[in-house]
Amino acid sequence: MNRIKIKEKKKGGKSKINIVQLFFSSLSYSGKLIWLLIIFLLLFVIVFPALYYALYYFLENAESSVLWRYASSSKFDNNIFMNQSVPECKEMFNQLVQAIEEFDQINGLPDYANTMINNKDEVLEIINRNSAYLNYLKDNGTSVDEFFQWCQQIVDLQSRIIQSSVFIVFLIYSCIIVGWFKCRKTFYVFAGIVYTLTTISLFSGGISDSLLQTIYKDITRSTVELNNIDYLIIQAFKESMLAFIIFDAILQIRENNKEQKSKEFSQMIKDAIYAIDSNIFFLQKYSYIQTDYCLNIKIPIETIVLKAQELLYSTQNRIKKIKNHSSIRYIDLELQKTNLQELIEDAEKISGKEQCNNSEEYILILSDLKKKLCSTQLYK
Repeated sequence: MNRIKIKEKKKGGKSKINIVQLFFSSLSYSGKLIWLLIIFLLLFVIVFPALYYALYYFLENAESSVLWRYASSSKFDNNIFMNQSVPECKEMFNQLVQAIEEFDQINGLPDYANTMINNKDEVLEIINRNSAYLNYLKDNGTSVDEFFQWCQQIVDLQSRIIQSSVFIVFLIYSCIIVGWFKCRKTFYVFAGIVYTLTTISLFSGGISDSLLQTIYKDITRSTVELNNIDYLIIQAFKESMLAFIIFDAILQIRENNKEQKSKEFSQMIKDAIYAIDSNIFFLQKYSYIQTDYCLNIKIPIETIVLKAQELLYSTQNRIKKIKNHSSIRYIDLELQKTNLQELIEDAEKISGKEQCNNSEEYILILSDLKKKLCSTQLYK
């Protein structure tokens, strides 16, 4: 019973059961769908806006130089075109606000930039009449064309932040689907279908989207037109699944390698126990021999000792983190520590060829070694 408990700790990494995974894995198929929908809504109602505003605030306030370098294609690291501390820019901005009514109803740099793009002809006319602002642009090595390029970059920034936020949200959602709900196969099939459809849409220039709309109308007999899903959102959704699959594949390979090594070592311990039983059976036939002699036992003692020392070090570190010395976990770890220490001592007794014992002593040493191997994590 003790061995089974320790094995569960090794596999999980902790003595406590993961309540979240246990809860979601016990749900029915319909129950999982309901919870997945709830979590999806929570992510887009809470996490998505938080990510969007956090990223935008970071760029606009904490690291504004990053924003200005992006908008100016790495040419300037400050707000060269609409800096209110510069008289020419302030005067230019006031003229735009007075001439274009839309400026009175907006707030925020992306909205201002978008309004300038939408009213490009009128803005261009106002700028060309302002010689002070034109000279200011010329003195700083830029032009009116670069000003509108700067505005377009600011407008595009909003879409890029949305795309990045959607990517992170879908990546978190993918982790929840596979990590909590254990729906790896379903997720991979769904990701394959989505990736195939989006790739076909990209290669066909949108022809496949029209085909899907036609099929949808034929099946549902609906006259409602399906709007095209925003390309940036689709790309973020697709790339988030692809990124998760890459990370998941790497982790799966790592886990498979660890599991393979664990199986090989476990088989080696089983072979060692079988060899110990064979030697004990042989020694029992000659237990009457009282003369000391050196017994050559073909057991990978050095490997067993190294593994036991590794587990002993890990167990000692886990014991130090437990404050409640009366807890079941602390008692189990102390027992594990004692067993490992005794295992190392027993293994070292027969590791040296120069150490000699009689048959009865060898039987006791080998019996204790077998007992310790069976009571530790070395044996599964």
